[in-house]
Amino acid sequence: MLQRIGRRGLGGLLQDCIAALFPASCRRCGRGLPGREPPPRAVRPYTPLFAGSLQRTACGSVSIPLYTLCPACAGTLRRVPRIAAPVATDAGWRCIAAFEPEPSVFALVHALKYQGVHELAPWLGAFMAAALRHHDRDLLAGSVLVPVPLHPKREAERGFNQSALLAAAVGHRLGLPVDTMLLRRRRATRSQARLDTSSRRTNVRDAFERRRPLPAGVRILLVDDVVTSGATAHAALLALGCEPARAAILCLCHAGGAADPRSTATAAVCARSPTESSL
Repeated sequence: MLQRIGRRGLGGLLQDCIAALFPASCRRCGRGLPGREPPPRAVRPYTPLFAGSLQRTACGSVSIPLYTLCPACAGTLRRVPRIAAPVATDAGWRCIAAFEPEPSVFALVHALKYQGVHELAPWLGAFMAAALRHHDRDLLAGSVLVPVPLHPKREAERGFNQSALLAAAVGHRLGLPVDTMLLRRRRATRSQARLDTSSRRTNVRDAFERRRPLPAGVRILLVDDVVTSGATAHAALLALGCEPARAAILCLCHAGGAADPRSTATAAVCARSPTESSL
């Protein structure tokens, strides 16, 4: 025991105690983490999710490893193929997504948004940045990242805006500016998860407001976590006054319309957080 303390210090010992008192588990299947079996080669890009390399500072130099998905669930993550063309929304804006809509993606979104695992944002943002590079490099010139804003009350309750965290991570990776002050949410809205497409559009109509004129010649990259019907992004881009040729949407995944079976997973994730009545 004394030898172990000498090698790792009191911080390492505290980490061991925390791990013993609060054992981690996969946020999708509940399997205990960390596992002992070596992960398959195909899962190695997602190693931080189950190896403990994502850390949360607890006190001073003491950090706590964060575990989100087991190797089996991480292995179901599927990046959007490089050859895939960006999806066009009903209004004509392109939507560039990093991942295909899968339950494991929504488990990560839930951990980020509702369980406060904001340490996931830089890791997820790296995949969003890669998707932008692979699918539309032209957008890297003269673009500004604008995160979808939360209502001030909701952001104060949550403590952060997950879209702003993702935008910051993408901007850091690609050297793009992030403007969190250009757009504001001027009224609170109901959660979109349980609404049909028509109700979603009504819910967010006129919910956003541009704070100042757009800089001349700038292109807008609207950043959100999940795009389902596209109603929120549509309302935000309308408020910004962006033409489809001068704007695009960047997100973790595009789950299709509200009638798309794939969007059921989005609703199921949000349904686990009934307190989130206004996004």
